[in-house]
Amino acid sequence: MSRYAFFRQTGWMLLATALGGAFSFVVHPILTKPFLIHPIFTKPLETLGLWRNPVTQEEYGLFVALMSIVSLLNIPSNGLQSTLAHQTASAVTPEQERQLRGTVRKILQALFGIWLLVLLVTLFLQSRLMADFKIYHPASLWVTMLIGLPVLWLPVLSGILQGKQDFLWLGWQSILNAVARCAAIFVLVRVIGVHVTGAMAGVLAGSCASLAICVWQAWPVLRGPADPVDWSGWLRRVIPLTLGLGAAAFMLTADMIIVRKFFPEESGLYSPVAVIGRALMFFVIPMTQVMFPKVVQAAARLERTDVMTQALAATALIGAVGAIACTLFPEVPIRVLLDTPFLEAKSLVAWYAWCIVPVTLANVLINNLMARQHYRCVPWLVGLAIAYGVVLTVVADRSGGLPPLDAFRHIVLTLGVFSVLLFAITIWFTVRKR
Repeated sequence: MSRYAFFRQTGWMLLATALGGAFSFVVHPILTKPFLIHPIFTKPLETLGLWRNPVTQEEYGLFVALMSIVSLLNIPSNGLQSTLAHQTASAVTPEQERQLRGTVRKILQALFGIWLLVLLVTLFLQSRLMADFKIYHPASLWVTMLIGLPVLWLPVLSGILQGKQDFLWLGWQSILNAVARCAAIFVLVRVIGVHVTGAMAGVLAGSCASLAICVWQAWPVLRGPADPVDWSGWLRRVIPLTLGLGAAAFMLTADMIIVRKFFPEESGLYSPVAVIGRALMFFVIPMTQVMFPKVVQAAARLERTDVMTQALAATALIGAVGAIACTLFPEVPIRVLLDTPFLEAKSLVAWYAWCIVPVTLANVLINNLMARQHYRCVPWLVGLAIAYGVVLTVVADRSGGLPPLDAFRHIVLTLGVFSVLLFAITIWFTVRKR
Protein backbone atom coordinates (compact mmCIF):
# COMPACT_ATOMS: atom_id res chain seq x y z
CA MET A 1 0.00 0.00 0.00
CA SER A 2 1.48 3.32 -1.08
CA ARG A 3 1.96 6.28 1.20
CA TYR A 4 -0.61 8.16 -0.93
CA ALA A 5 -3.24 5.48 -0.30
CA PHE A 6 -2.57 5.53 3.45
CA PHE A 7 -3.00 9.29 3.69
CA ARG A 8 -6.01 9.27 1.32
CA GLN A 9 -7.81 6.73 3.49
CA THR A 10 -6.62 8.45 6.65
CA GLY A 11 -7.79 11.77 5.20
CA TRP A 12 -11.30 10.41 4.70
CA MET A 13 -11.34 8.95 8.22
CA LEU A 14 -10.09 12.26 9.60
CA LEU A 15 -12.83 14.09 7.68
CA ALA A 16 -15.44 11.63 8.92
CA THR A 17 -14.15 11.95 12.46
CA ALA A 18 -14.07 15.75 12.18
CA LEU A 19 -17.69 15.82 10.99
CA GLY A 20 -18.75 13.31 13.61
CA GLY A 21 -16.78 15.20 16.24
CA ALA A 22 -18.35 18.50 15.19
CA PHE A 23 -21.86 17.11 15.68
CA SER A 24 -20.79 15.44 18.93
CA PHE A 25 -19.43 18.72 20.26
CA VAL A 26 -22.58 20.58 19.24
CA VAL A 27 -24.25 18.43 21.91
CA HIS A 28 -22.45 20.43 24.61
CA PRO A 29 -23.81 23.89 23.72
CA ILE A 30 -27.23 22.30 23.19
CA LEU A 31 -27.04 21.02 26.75
CA THR A 32 -25.56 24.07 28.45
CA LYS A 33 -26.29 27.28 26.53
CA PRO A 34 -29.55 29.14 27.27
CA PHE A 35 -29.84 30.10 23.59
CA LEU A 36 -28.23 28.77 20.43
CA ILE A 37 -26.55 31.18 17.99
CA HIS A 38 -28.67 34.16 19.08
CA PRO A 39 -31.69 34.57 21.38
CA ILE A 40 -33.75 35.86 18.47
CA PHE A 41 -33.90 32.31 17.05
CA THR A 42 -34.95 30.51 20.21
CA LYS A 43 -36.73 33.16 22.29
CA PRO A 44 -40.01 32.71 20.36
CA LEU A 45 -39.83 28.97 20.98
CA GLU A 46 -39.27 29.59 24.69
CA THR A 47 -42.27 31.93 24.75
CA LEU A 48 -44.42 29.19 23.21
CA GLY A 49 -43.13 26.64 25.69
CA LEU A 50 -41.18 24.76 23.00
CA TRP A 51 -37.69 25.65 24.22
CA ARG A 52 -36.55 24.36 27.62
CA ASN A 53 -33.85 25.54 30.00
CA PRO A 54 -30.34 24.09 29.65
CA VAL A 55 -29.00 21.51 32.09
CA THR A 56 -27.32 22.74 35.26
CA GLN A 57 -23.58 22.52 35.77
CA GLU A 58 -24.02 19.54 38.09
CA GLU A 59 -26.30 17.76 35.60
CA TYR A 60 -23.70 18.34 32.90
CA GLY A 61 -21.08 16.74 35.13
CA LEU A 62 -23.34 13.72 35.56
CA PHE A 63 -23.84 13.42 31.80
CA VAL A 64 -20.08 13.38 31.14
CA ALA A 65 -19.56 10.87 33.98
CA LEU A 66 -22.22 8.56 32.52
CA MET A 67 -20.52 8.85 29.14
CA SER A 68 -17.29 7.72 30.81
CA ILE A 69 -19.13 4.71 32.22
CA VAL A 70 -20.28 3.91 28.68
CA SER A 71 -16.63 4.00 27.60
CA LEU A 72 -15.75 1.55 30.38
CA LEU A 73 -18.55 -0.76 29.22
CA ASN A 74 -16.72 -0.88 25.91
CA ILE A 75 -13.52 -2.30 27.44
CA PRO A 76 -14.60 -6.00 27.25
CA SER A 77 -14.95 -5.62 23.48
CA ASN A 78 -11.98 -3.28 22.92
CA GLY A 79 -9.71 -6.07 21.76
CA LEU A 80 -12.44 -7.60 19.62
CA GLN A 81 -12.36 -4.91 16.94
CA SER A 82 -8.61 -5.32 16.49
CA THR A 83 -8.79 -9.13 16.64
CA LEU A 84 -11.61 -9.33 14.11
CA ALA A 85 -9.94 -6.74 11.89
CA HIS A 86 -6.87 -9.00 12.02
CA GLN A 87 -8.92 -12.14 11.26
CA THR A 88 -10.96 -10.45 8.51
CA ALA A 89 -7.84 -9.09 6.81
CA SER A 90 -6.31 -12.58 6.96
CA ALA A 91 -9.42 -14.45 5.71
CA VAL A 92 -8.40 -15.10 2.11
CA THR A 93 -9.70 -18.68 1.69
CA PRO A 94 -13.27 -20.08 1.95
CA GLU A 95 -12.25 -22.06 5.04
CA GLN A 96 -10.95 -18.96 6.78
CA GLU A 97 -14.14 -17.09 5.86
CA ARG A 98 -16.28 -19.82 7.44
CA GLN A 99 -14.13 -19.67 10.58
CA LEU A 100 -14.55 -15.89 10.68
CA ARG A 101 -18.32 -16.22 10.30
CA GLY A 102 -18.58 -18.75 13.12
CA THR A 103 -16.38 -16.59 15.35
CA VAL A 104 -18.47 -13.46 14.82
CA ARG A 105 -21.75 -15.22 15.51
CA LYS A 106 -20.51 -16.79 18.76
CA ILE A 107 -18.97 -13.52 19.95
CA LEU A 108 -22.19 -11.60 19.40
CA GLN A 109 -24.05 -14.23 21.44
CA ALA A 110 -21.43 -14.10 24.21
CA LEU A 111 -21.52 -10.31 24.38
CA PHE A 112 -25.30 -10.39 24.63
CA GLY A 113 -24.91 -12.70 27.64
CA ILE A 114 -22.34 -10.34 29.20
CA TRP A 115 -24.73 -7.44 28.71
CA LEU A 116 -27.54 -9.31 30.47
CA LEU A 117 -25.15 -10.07 33.34
CA VAL A 118 -24.26 -6.37 33.60
CA LEU A 119 -27.97 -5.55 33.78
CA LEU A 120 -28.43 -8.00 36.65
CA VAL A 121 -25.45 -6.58 38.54
CA THR A 122 -26.76 -3.05 37.97
CA LEU A 123 -30.17 -4.07 39.32
CA PHE A 124 -28.50 -5.47 42.43
CA LEU A 125 -26.28 -2.39 42.94
CA GLN A 126 -28.73 0.25 41.75
CA SER A 127 -29.04 2.07 45.07
CA ARG A 128 -25.29 2.11 45.62
CA LEU A 129 -24.54 3.38 42.11
CA MET A 130 -27.14 6.14 42.34
CA ALA A 131 -25.75 7.27 45.68
CA ASP A 132 -22.07 7.15 44.66
CA PHE A 133 -22.54 9.04 41.39
CA LYS A 134 -25.41 11.28 42.58
CA ILE A 135 -27.72 10.05 39.81
CA TYR A 136 -31.03 11.88 40.12
CA HIS A 137 -33.38 9.36 38.52
CA PRO A 138 -33.10 5.58 37.92
CA ALA A 139 -34.09 6.12 34.27
CA SER A 140 -30.74 7.86 33.63
CA LEU A 141 -28.88 4.82 34.92
CA TRP A 142 -30.95 2.31 32.97
CA VAL A 143 -30.77 4.18 29.68
CA THR A 144 -26.99 4.21 30.16
CA MET A 145 -27.06 0.45 30.65
CA LEU A 146 -29.17 0.00 27.50
CA ILE A 147 -26.41 1.74 25.55
CA GLY A 148 -24.17 -1.14 26.63
CA LEU A 149 -25.48 -3.60 24.03
CA PRO A 150 -24.75 -1.52 20.89
CA VAL A 151 -21.50 -0.41 22.52
CA LEU A 152 -20.48 -4.06 22.99
CA TRP A 153 -21.59 -5.16 19.51
CA LEU A 154 -20.25 -2.21 17.52
CA PRO A 155 -16.52 -3.11 17.81
CA VAL A 156 -17.26 -6.61 16.47
CA LEU A 157 -18.96 -5.32 13.33
CA SER A 158 -16.59 -2.36 12.97
CA GLY A 159 -13.72 -4.83 13.11
CA ILE A 160 -15.13 -6.57 10.04
CA LEU A 161 -15.35 -3.28 8.16
CA GLN A 162 -11.86 -2.31 9.29
CA GLY A 163 -10.40 -5.66 8.23
CA LYS A 164 -12.10 -5.34 4.83
CA GLN A 165 -10.60 -1.83 4.68
CA ASP A 166 -14.13 -0.56 4.05
CA PHE A 167 -13.23 2.85 5.42
CA LEU A 168 -16.01 4.55 3.45
CA TRP A 169 -18.80 3.07 5.59
CA LEU A 170 -16.64 2.96 8.68
CA GLY A 171 -16.49 6.73 8.35
CA TRP A 172 -20.17 7.16 7.53
CA GLN A 173 -21.31 5.19 10.55
CA SER A 174 -19.25 7.53 12.72
CA ILE A 175 -20.85 10.60 11.12
CA LEU A 176 -24.43 9.32 11.31
CA ASN A 177 -23.93 8.19 14.90
CA ALA A 178 -23.08 11.77 15.87
CA VAL A 179 -25.85 13.29 13.75
CA ALA A 180 -28.52 11.04 15.27
CA ARG A 181 -27.16 11.70 18.77
CA CYS A 182 -27.17 15.46 18.27
CA ALA A 183 -30.69 15.56 16.79
CA ALA A 184 -32.15 13.31 19.48
CA ILE A 185 -30.57 15.29 22.32
CA PHE A 186 -31.83 18.54 20.80
CA VAL A 187 -35.41 17.24 20.75
CA LEU A 188 -35.38 15.37 24.05
CA VAL A 189 -33.50 17.92 26.16
CA ARG A 190 -34.24 21.38 24.73
CA VAL A 191 -37.71 20.80 23.21
CA ILE A 192 -39.28 18.16 25.46
CA GLY A 193 -37.25 19.02 28.58
CA VAL A 194 -35.92 15.60 29.67
CA HIS A 195 -32.45 16.53 30.91
CA VAL A 196 -29.86 13.84 31.78
CA THR A 197 -32.09 10.91 30.83
CA GLY A 198 -32.91 12.59 27.52
CA ALA A 199 -29.23 13.22 26.82
CA MET A 200 -28.38 9.56 27.41
CA ALA A 201 -31.36 8.50 25.28
CA GLY A 202 -29.87 10.60 22.48
CA VAL A 203 -26.59 8.72 22.86
CA LEU A 204 -28.55 5.46 22.64
CA ALA A 205 -30.23 6.64 19.41
CA GLY A 206 -26.86 7.45 17.84
CA SER A 207 -25.36 4.11 18.88
CA CYS A 208 -28.32 2.22 17.39
CA ALA A 209 -28.01 4.13 14.11
CA SER A 210 -24.32 3.25 13.91
CA LEU A 211 -25.03 -0.38 14.74
CA ALA A 212 -27.64 -0.62 11.97
CA ILE A 213 -25.17 0.64 9.36
CA CYS A 214 -22.46 -1.80 10.49
CA VAL A 215 -24.89 -4.74 10.39
CA TRP A 216 -25.93 -3.74 6.87
CA GLN A 217 -22.36 -3.56 5.59
CA ALA A 218 -21.11 -6.64 7.43
CA TRP A 219 -24.09 -8.80 6.42
CA PRO A 220 -22.31 -10.53 3.49
CA VAL A 221 -19.72 -11.78 5.98
CA LEU A 222 -22.33 -12.80 8.57
CA ARG A 223 -24.51 -14.90 6.28
CA GLY A 224 -23.61 -18.35 5.01
CA PRO A 225 -22.11 -21.54 6.46
CA ALA A 226 -19.87 -21.30 9.52
CA ASP A 227 -17.21 -23.56 11.03
CA PRO A 228 -16.69 -24.27 14.74
CA VAL A 229 -14.36 -21.90 16.55
CA ASP A 230 -11.00 -22.89 18.04
CA TRP A 231 -11.64 -20.95 21.24
CA SER A 232 -8.35 -21.75 22.94
CA GLY A 233 -6.28 -20.28 20.12
CA TRP A 234 -8.68 -17.43 19.56
CA LEU A 235 -8.74 -16.39 23.21
CA ARG A 236 -4.94 -16.41 23.31
CA ARG A 237 -5.10 -13.62 20.75
CA VAL A 238 -8.08 -11.62 22.01
CA ILE A 239 -7.29 -11.51 25.74
CA PRO A 240 -3.94 -9.69 25.34
CA LEU A 241 -5.54 -7.30 22.85
CA THR A 242 -8.45 -6.58 25.18
CA LEU A 243 -6.17 -5.97 28.15
CA GLY A 244 -3.65 -3.89 26.22
CA LEU A 245 -6.17 -1.63 24.51
CA GLY A 246 -8.38 -1.62 27.60
CA ALA A 247 -5.52 -0.23 29.70
CA ALA A 248 -5.24 2.77 27.36
CA ALA A 249 -9.04 3.25 27.39
CA PHE A 250 -9.04 3.20 31.19
CA MET A 251 -6.38 5.90 31.27
CA LEU A 252 -8.69 8.12 29.22
CA THR A 253 -11.86 7.65 31.26
CA ALA A 254 -10.98 7.00 34.91
CA ASP A 255 -10.43 10.64 35.89
CA MET A 256 -13.99 11.73 35.06
CA ILE A 257 -15.53 8.85 37.00
CA ILE A 258 -13.30 9.54 40.02
CA VAL A 259 -14.13 13.25 39.89
CA ARG A 260 -17.86 12.48 39.82
CA LYS A 261 -17.51 10.17 42.83
CA PHE A 262 -15.44 12.52 45.02
CA PHE A 263 -16.65 15.92 43.72
CA PRO A 264 -20.25 15.35 42.54
CA GLU A 265 -21.37 18.96 42.90
CA GLU A 266 -18.25 20.41 41.22
CA SER A 267 -17.81 17.72 38.54
CA GLY A 268 -19.53 19.95 35.99
CA LEU A 269 -16.58 22.32 36.28
CA TYR A 270 -14.10 19.54 35.45
CA SER A 271 -16.14 18.04 32.62
CA PRO A 272 -15.48 20.70 29.95
CA VAL A 273 -11.74 20.44 30.60
CA ALA A 274 -11.83 16.67 30.08
CA VAL A 275 -14.06 16.97 27.00
CA ILE A 276 -11.77 19.55 25.35
CA GLY A 277 -8.58 17.67 26.22
CA ARG A 278 -9.84 14.31 25.01
CA ALA A 279 -10.94 15.89 21.72
CA LEU A 280 -7.36 15.21 20.56
CA MET A 281 -8.21 11.51 20.50
CA PHE A 282 -10.81 12.16 17.80
CA PHE A 283 -7.96 12.78 15.37
CA VAL A 284 -5.85 9.81 16.49
CA ILE A 285 -8.51 7.10 16.24
CA PRO A 286 -8.86 7.33 12.42
CA MET A 287 -5.12 6.88 11.90
CA THR A 288 -4.96 3.84 14.15
CA GLN A 289 -7.99 2.35 12.38
CA VAL A 290 -6.31 2.74 8.99
CA MET A 291 -2.90 1.69 10.31
CA PHE A 292 -3.95 -1.53 12.07
CA PRO A 293 -4.98 -3.76 9.12
CA LYS A 294 -2.01 -2.53 7.06
CA VAL A 295 0.43 -3.47 9.81
CA VAL A 296 -1.31 -6.85 10.15
CA GLN A 297 -0.96 -7.60 6.45
CA ALA A 298 2.64 -6.39 6.34
CA ALA A 299 3.53 -8.60 9.31
CA ALA A 300 1.79 -11.61 7.74
CA ARG A 301 3.76 -11.14 4.53
CA LEU A 302 7.03 -10.39 6.37
CA GLU A 303 7.12 -6.99 4.69
CA ARG A 304 8.37 -3.70 6.11
CA THR A 305 5.95 -0.81 6.41
CA ASP A 306 6.33 2.74 7.63
CA VAL A 307 2.65 3.41 8.35
CA MET A 308 3.29 3.40 12.11
CA THR A 309 5.95 6.08 11.73
CA GLN A 310 3.61 8.15 9.55
CA ALA A 311 0.75 7.78 12.02
CA LEU A 312 2.99 8.65 14.99
CA ALA A 313 4.39 11.74 13.28
CA ALA A 314 0.93 12.95 12.28
CA THR A 315 -0.37 12.33 15.81
CA ALA A 316 2.53 14.25 17.34
CA LEU A 317 1.87 17.17 15.01
CA ILE A 318 -1.87 17.24 15.70
CA GLY A 319 -1.31 16.86 19.44
CA ALA A 320 1.26 19.65 19.59
CA VAL A 321 -0.90 22.04 17.54
CA GLY A 322 -3.95 21.28 19.68
CA ALA A 323 -2.07 21.71 22.97
CA ILE A 324 -0.47 24.97 21.83
CA ALA A 325 -3.87 26.29 20.76
CA CYS A 326 -5.32 25.38 24.17
CA THR A 327 -2.40 27.14 25.85
CA LEU A 328 -2.76 30.35 23.85
CA PHE A 329 -6.57 30.47 23.71
CA PRO A 330 -7.96 28.45 26.64
CA GLU A 331 -11.20 30.43 26.75
CA VAL A 332 -12.18 29.87 23.12
CA PRO A 333 -13.28 26.20 23.26
CA ILE A 334 -15.21 26.79 26.49
CA ARG A 335 -17.02 29.79 25.04
CA VAL A 336 -17.85 27.87 21.86
CA LEU A 337 -18.99 24.65 23.50
CA LEU A 338 -20.39 25.79 26.82
CA ASP A 339 -21.78 28.77 28.67
CA THR A 340 -20.07 31.56 30.62
CA PRO A 341 -20.20 29.89 34.10
CA PHE A 342 -17.83 27.17 32.85
CA LEU A 343 -15.09 29.73 32.12
CA GLU A 344 -13.89 29.31 35.70
CA ALA A 345 -12.14 26.13 34.55
CA LYS A 346 -10.11 27.78 31.78
CA SER A 347 -6.88 27.62 33.80
CA LEU A 348 -6.96 23.80 33.55
CA VAL A 349 -7.49 23.55 29.79
CA ALA A 350 -3.81 23.88 28.81
CA TRP A 351 -2.67 21.54 31.59
CA TYR A 352 -5.09 18.83 30.48
CA ALA A 353 -4.25 19.23 26.79
CA TRP A 354 -0.52 18.72 27.36
CA CYS A 355 -1.11 15.83 29.78
CA ILE A 356 -3.27 13.97 27.24
CA VAL A 357 -0.72 14.20 24.38
CA PRO A 358 1.47 11.31 25.65
CA VAL A 359 -1.62 9.07 25.86
CA THR A 360 -2.51 9.80 22.23
CA LEU A 361 1.05 8.95 21.11
CA ALA A 362 1.09 5.82 23.25
CA ASN A 363 -2.21 4.74 21.68
CA VAL A 364 -0.56 4.64 18.24
CA LEU A 365 2.33 2.53 19.54
CA ILE A 366 -0.01 0.19 21.44
CA ASN A 367 -2.04 -0.45 18.28
CA ASN A 368 1.18 -1.15 16.38
CA LEU A 369 2.39 -3.61 19.04
CA MET A 370 -0.99 -5.36 19.16
CA ALA A 371 -1.17 -5.59 15.35
CA ARG A 372 2.21 -7.34 15.35
CA GLN A 373 1.11 -9.61 18.23
CA HIS A 374 3.88 -8.33 20.49
CA TYR A 375 2.06 -9.03 23.73
CA ARG A 376 4.88 -8.87 26.26
CA CYS A 377 4.01 -5.24 26.93
CA VAL A 378 0.49 -6.13 28.09
CA PRO A 379 1.31 -6.96 31.77
CA TRP A 380 3.15 -3.64 32.03
CA LEU A 381 0.24 -1.73 30.53
CA VAL A 382 -2.30 -3.41 32.81
CA GLY A 383 -0.10 -2.90 35.86
CA LEU A 384 0.28 0.78 35.05
CA ALA A 385 -3.48 1.20 34.58
CA ILE A 386 -4.16 -0.43 37.97
CA ALA A 387 -1.54 1.77 39.63
CA TYR A 388 -3.09 4.83 37.99
CA GLY A 389 -6.55 3.95 39.31
CA VAL A 390 -5.22 3.47 42.85
CA VAL A 391 -3.11 6.65 42.86
CA LEU A 392 -5.90 8.69 41.27
CA THR A 393 -8.34 7.55 43.98
CA VAL A 394 -5.87 8.44 46.74
CA VAL A 395 -5.12 11.86 45.20
CA ALA A 396 -8.83 12.67 44.82
CA ASP A 397 -9.57 11.54 48.38
CA ARG A 398 -6.75 13.64 49.88
CA SER A 399 -7.69 16.67 47.78
CA GLY A 400 -11.23 16.77 49.14
CA GLY A 401 -10.52 19.72 51.45
CA LEU A 402 -8.97 21.90 48.74
CA PRO A 403 -10.73 24.41 46.50
CA PRO A 404 -12.16 22.54 43.49
CA LEU A 405 -9.74 23.94 40.90
CA ASP A 406 -6.72 23.10 43.07
CA ALA A 407 -8.02 19.57 43.60
CA PHE A 408 -8.67 19.17 39.88
CA ARG A 409 -5.15 20.37 39.09
CA HIS A 410 -3.76 17.56 41.24
CA ILE A 411 -5.91 15.06 39.36
CA VAL A 412 -4.81 16.41 35.97
CA LEU A 413 -1.12 16.27 36.98
CA THR A 414 -1.62 12.66 38.12
CA LEU A 415 -2.98 11.90 34.66
CA GLY A 416 0.04 13.65 33.14
CA VAL A 417 2.57 11.61 35.12
CA PHE A 418 0.97 8.30 34.23
CA SER A 419 0.52 9.39 30.61
CA VAL A 420 4.26 9.92 30.31
CA LEU A 421 4.91 6.54 31.95
CA LEU A 422 2.51 4.87 29.50
CA PHE A 423 4.27 6.49 26.55
CA ALA A 424 7.69 5.47 27.94
CA ILE A 425 6.61 1.83 28.28
CA THR A 426 5.27 1.70 24.71
CA ILE A 427 8.46 3.32 23.36
CA TRP A 428 10.60 0.77 25.18
CA PHE A 429 8.73 -2.23 23.78
CA THR A 430 8.52 -0.72 20.30
CA VAL A 431 12.26 -0.12 20.18
CA ARG A 432 13.01 -3.60 21.51
CA LYS A 433 10.85 -5.25 18.86
CA ARG A 434 12.42 -3.20 16.11
